[in-house]
Amino acid sequence: MKPSNHPRRRVLAALGAIAATALLVTGCAGAPAGPSGSADPSATAAPFPTIEPGKLTVAVLNGNNPRSALEGNTITGTWGWLITRFAERYGLELVPQATDIKGGVLAVQNGRADVGGVAYYTDERAAVVRFTVQDTYDSAFLALPKGFKYNGPDSVKDLRIGVPSSYAQVPILETFFPNLEFLESPAAGVEAIRNGQIDGFFGTNALLALVSANDPDIQLAAVEEGDFGLPLNRVHVAEGPFVPCGNQALLDAYNAFYEEVAQSDEYKQVWLEEWSKTSAPKDVIMSNMVLTFEPMPDQCA
Repeated sequence: MKPSNHPRRRVLAALGAIAATALLVTGCAGAPAGPSGSADPSATAAPFPTIEPGKLTVAVLNGNNPRSALEGNTITGTWGWLITRFAERYGLELVPQATDIKGGVLAVQNGRADVGGVAYYTDERAAVVRFTVQDTYDSAFLALPKGFKYNGPDSVKDLRIGVPSSYAQVPILETFFPNLEFLESPAAGVEAIRNGQIDGFFGTNALLALVSANDPDIQLAAVEEGDFGLPLNRVHVAEGPFVPCGNQALLDAYNAFYEEVAQSDEYKQVWLEEWSKTSAPKDVIMSNMVLTFEPMPDQCA
């Protein structure tokens, strides 16, 4: 998750400056919610409609640590912390639904969830849901066996490269890699390299949480604009939560909340704590948190 103008490096044997710059939250109305995300009776009344009155139904990209995961009825991770505090502010009971990216977009589009998160912004998704202001950038990497001489795209063209099928880059990668294989997650991709099932894995910042600079088996190579035919907006991809096309009031409320809370010291600490559960070094963690608050284009019909 990094801005498109971030300096680029070809090989990250030492992952020196990529992982999470900080921010935090100061102004949250009401006391912290309990483990179930129950509503705070002193909170402000919500200025937006929800599917069920008094409840905020959330489609959670599960297993997307350290951004989001579902543990019982608690949404964990950095975005889990944000959406829980948002629900608290408006006295809403949090109702989470575990899903993947495609399922989350469909749930919000079809009125089964009020909010989904987080996902890459794509034209196709933006036509059926409305994205909030930009949450972060996710940057692209290749995970490769340690010692492999990576000299750019041609050096890996004929290898067995894995990627999650839901990634926005897949249609372009399919035209470059004749042996592209689909795996369910970055964790599965890293494990598949270790056991020899694939030769490499195309991933994003989640790889920073899985592959440390001194990993004995795997190295990371940064993907640059033009590699594998990828344009800049598929090398550094904007991402964020999304709401139904017709719920402008919810969009406005979340954007205002996020711009306030994301700049606080409390959120900075949350970001550091969640990423510290991974193998990424602290300097990498705190360099990857990028706040732009740029609106992502609305393409709802």
